[in-house]
Amino acid sequence: MKKNTFTVITLAGLIIAVVAILITWPANRPDIVTGTLLTQPKSLPAFDFVNHHGESFTQIDFLGQWSLMFTGFTTCPDICPATMPILNELDEKLRTNGTRLKMILLSVDPERDTPEVLASYVEFFNRSMIGVTGDLSAIEKFCDEIGMSFIHIPATEGRYTVEHTGALVLVDPRGRITAYFKPPFDTGRLAKDLQSVAGRGKLSMLNSAMISP
Repeated sequence: MKKNTFTVITLAGLIIAVVAILITWPANRPDIVTGTLLTQPKSLPAFDFVNHHGESFTQIDFLGQWSLMFTGFTTCPDICPATMPILNELDEKLRTNGTRLKMILLSVDPERDTPEVLASYVEFFNRSMIGVTGDLSAIEKFCDEIGMSFIHIPATEGRYTVEHTGALVLVDPRGRITAYFKPPFDTGRLAKDLQSVAGRGKLSMLNSAMISP
């Protein structure tokens, strides 16, 4: 009899806990208008790239800080020249509000974007931004897995260009993709959304209620 009573009490406690999570879930979830917040953060795949200082850059470098990643290349004629100043302005707005994100440019043209070339490029726009390059096949695999695919388009005389997305990927301090933001970008609204997610701790509450991938 006592065993049955204990079982009933235990089940009742579990039901109450589940109901409490379901009730508080909407309140814990930040509201954003410029992007898509994933209901279940997705862990980054393993990778081994190189930053613009010539140092190893792996998924460990995403740990401990919020990061905003953009895929592009230094000779891009349109998307990148438009997006890089936006990222710089965004960084300034976030710092003013007390929120710091690690800004990362992942090159989708590693054949031409050596660490030295990337260093000159990213530091022209923002000295705290990190440029990342590596093996082309590894970058292709990584981008496919995170939904940021690109394609090299042959041109004349052996030249080529690269078609790529202009989206931004938000990665949380546990190395998980948390949200995607697609252009066109309004830096004021985007900064507000990023501040809501990364600057107020709401997402930490959301993550604690999830099962880690």
